[in-house]
Amino acid sequence: MIKNYYLILKVERDASGSDIKKAYRDAAIRLHPDKNDAPTAHHDFVELNEAFHILSDVLKRKQYDTLYNHFILQNGENLEKEATSKFESARSEAQKKSEEIASSNFYIFTTELLTEMVGHVLIEGLFTGVGSMFKGTGEVLGEVLSNIDVDF
Repeated sequence: MIKNYYLILKVERDASGSDIKKAYRDAAIRLHPDKNDAPTAHHDFVELNEAFHILSDVLKRKQYDTLYNHFILQNGENLEKEATSKFESARSEAQKKSEEIASSNFYIFTTELLTEMVGHVLIEGLFTGVGSMFKGTGEVLGEVLSNIDVDF
């Protein structure tokens, strides 16, 4: 049976990329094995990361949605072997990366997570700032920075 990654991340099937990232960040900090004493913490964290790595990548998400819809709606009948093979390869890669992340130190994990978040904000602000120079105004940069949706 194929896992329901949307249920694991607690997001809707039409969730945006930023909704997926926010749900992941919130759950990852709560479920990291260094912070969670539950017997299933490692497994839950690996599963969460696997779901995030699939759903946060546009191509992998499309492959997953296609495969999931076949299994749920058609019980896997007439499913192309190539589609299944591509997804299984992506899932295997996500599981391997998830195991590495789950084994990482919580401090290192949160530092990398924060660095990624700040990096996205800075890059988005930089591009907008460059664009505003061409427009001759700095108002665009201020507007973008005030509208960035980053939860710490």
